[in-house]
Amino acid sequence: MARITGDVCAVNYPPKVYGRTAEEVERVCQGVVERIFRDRDGLIRSGVNGRTMRPLEEKDAPDRPGGQGCYTECAGTPRRFRAVWLNYENAGQASGKYIRAMLAKAAVARDPRALARARRTFQALVFLWNNVAEQHSYGRGWMPKPYAGPRDVAEQFECSVDQYADITLGLDAFHRAAASPAERQTIKEMVLSFADWWMEHDYTAGYMGYCCYWKRLEYAHPIGYFLYLNALAYSFLPKRKYLDAFNQWMEISGGLSAPKKQVCINGNGLALECLQRLIELRPERRAHWRLCARVCLDNMIALSQKKYNYPRTRVRMQLNGYLAHHLVAAHAIFPGEGIEKRIAELLASYRKREDFYHLSRGLKLSDLDPRVAGGDYRNTFWAEGHICWLNAYWSLKRPAEQEP
Repeated sequence: MARITGDVCAVNYPPKVYGRTAEEVERVCQGVVERIFRDRDGLIRSGVNGRTMRPLEEKDAPDRPGGQGCYTECAGTPRRFRAVWLNYENAGQASGKYIRAMLAKAAVARDPRALARARRTFQALVFLWNNVAEQHSYGRGWMPKPYAGPRDVAEQFECSVDQYADITLGLDAFHRAAASPAERQTIKEMVLSFADWWMEHDYTAGYMGYCCYWKRLEYAHPIGYFLYLNALAYSFLPKRKYLDAFNQWMEISGGLSAPKKQVCINGNGLALECLQRLIELRPERRAHWRLCARVCLDNMIALSQKKYNYPRTRVRMQLNGYLAHHLVAAHAIFPGEGIEKRIAELLASYRKREDFYHLSRGLKLSDLDPRVAGGDYRNTFWAEGHICWLNAYWSLKRPAEQEP
């Protein structure tokens, strides 16, 4: 009999069944994020070993010595972290999304604990930002993937635009909804440091051992993000350099309004979220932002209907939560189109623990791409599935006028 991916959990928590109702699932998702994914410094880990529900250790991936065969085999991180990369690969994204989810919950449920969780996560991002400035040769504004955890970042030379995007969106939302005057000042300094860092490095950075020259790529998410980042920076400090940078990205923004190289749901979804903010930051271009948002939405839906939602590696991942999360932005941009019904359907697809593994369950091991078949990846339990679910759930309950 062919072996297939399944629920491999060997501990008592999380429960096998999260609940029969959305309210029951919400309570478990909330507890899981805090009990399993929150690290000692307040940052939200992206993944854990799905068998032990503890952070991955090298011994959990004996088939990946020194990261051999991993996506991170040539990554700019010491070898001892290459097989445990999914502990923190998306920590910035998970943390940024979680801030927004908790702000939505605080607004709807009037729950002070949700606001406290958002603030603790914000403080963890500040902790990471300051540690990088003190330890790393790249200086302030560099936000690497903290594969060794947020305390030890000097040797981490990997990052991606999607991490910056979710961090910035989270900081921006916290700035508008809950930050104190001192926190707002810190957020302004963080955002300006991001804009300066990318500008000074010509929008180029390393990822998985490759040099990503983002201005040369027609992906939706870097274009959407760098337009949003520079528009936000200019709103904080109206210097000509941020306006010039914004206009530079406008000149190469074809990937937002034309269906080219739209290879994943998350890329289109992040662009949608940035476009939602651009409608507010640069309303004089509203018609253009809506046109771009329509293209990204159509691409995202089309990709979600394909058998392999990561077609280059023929991988099927559990992305219903991501899709629900991104559709929240689409619903805000295009109200009255029934998008909220689709979000509710996606949320209803999550009822069991097995629904929250990064790689979908029920796949034949022999069919897996070698890059996801190893102990570093195959059975990783994933934070963002829980956080995306929480954000979509509470955002659906939130009146439009309450959105930060």
